[in-house]
Amino acid sequence: MSDHPLVSVIIPTYNRSALLKRAIESVLWQTYPAVEIIVVDDGSTDDTCQMVAAYQDRVHYLYQNHTGISAARNRGLADAQGEYINFLNDDDVFYPEKIALQMEALARNPQAGLVHCRYEQIDPAGRLLSRIGPLPNGDVRAWLLRQRFIWASAPLIRRSCLEKVGGFDEQLTMTGDYDLWLRLALAGYSFACVQKYLGAYRIHPDSVGVDIAMIEQEALAILRRTFDNPALPAS
Repeated sequence: MSDHPLVSVIIPTYNRSALLKRAIESVLWQTYPAVEIIVVDDGSTDDTCQMVAAYQDRVHYLYQNHTGISAARNRGLADAQGEYINFLNDDDVFYPEKIALQMEALARNPQAGLVHCRYEQIDPAGRLLSRIGPLPNGDVRAWLLRQRFIWASAPLIRRSCLEKVGGFDEQLTMTGDYDLWLRLALAGYSFACVQKYLGAYRIHPDSVGVDIAMIEQEALAILRRTFDNPALPAS
């Protein structure tokens, strides 16, 4: 029995079995010893089920009808057993020390609701495109309102904080992560940051981030709701 708190890594996926395999492997390579992997298949029609089955008891597989990434993340959260939660997009990867270094950062920062990190952007073949950082920490409310600076797969989150603010808004298909980070910040949680490159965001033609019009529409709705929130300081 491990003395380390359990971290649940939730990977929503849809018809990306080849990329998903890389994401899963990156979690299996973590140096932190207490990690469970939950793959939530959001209605895939490719060989995702068969690919995940090859990992046997190392990966917990859930299937649901195609209802979107936010619903898939919430489904995984409902099944997760960990005290700490990390959502990993199926086209991204963790570097081996990610969870270990972030758990150390949370231990040093008991007031923090989550810890994020610097990250790299890579192309479809895994070649480096750019490096992102240094990044803000502490009270990030003003930063978040100006810029969506947190990589969706970066935050390692205390489950208790997630339970206080609720899960993902299932009406949001592109920006559910941004909405959640804002709600956590407005709930009074500070954000820690490991200023090291601990993972990679893959940019490719099928990335969620290529639908700029939809991202803009959702982000503006989130900002309107945020500025209407009485918890937002007048400044």
